[in-house]
Amino acid sequence: CGNLCFPEYRPSVIESLEESREELGLALVGQLTVVAFHCMTGHFYSGLTGMLIFVVGNHARCTLRHANLTGYVFMSGASAAIDGVDFLQRVVSLGGGFFVLPFEENLYDNLCSLASILRPAADLAGARAAWASYPTPDAIYANTGLAAGAASRDAAAEAEYYATVPDWARPPGG
Repeated sequence: CGNLCFPEYRPSVIESLEESREELGLALVGQLTVVAFHCMTGHFYSGLTGMLIFVVGNHARCTLRHANLTGYVFMSGASAAIDGVDFLQRVVSLGGGFFVLPFEENLYDNLCSLASILRPAADLAGARAAWASYPTPDAIYANTGLAAGAASRDAAAEAEYYATVPDWARPPGG
């Protein structure tokens, strides 16, 4: 569980990948905020689902493996669709009472409403950032033309890393 929950962060020499990783990290902070809202309002199964998506997303952000990114994009996109329907249902059923004032006296209802707004937004932002984080061969091999020395060795090691099959995907005994 240690490697899944706390994966090793592999920095990239490709600046655009690092920027999209930062965006994904910000979306994951939003996801974690929604998990906290769900736990504060007693929706523990929603919080558990959100935490699972967060762990998968953080693993994808740290490793940038295609399988991890694809899994996160799929999970986050499916969650965004389901949560978007939940948001629309909540708006239609509550109408003008979506946010109730005074805020302190209606904290439970307002936190539920806030979580229903933030969750699909965080999921979609995460899926979009993960989609932009796929390392392409052009981006990887373009960096091998940098000045000779450590930068090109780093780019070659990075290309080799993305080309290898992850340990969990290898067949037994292979």
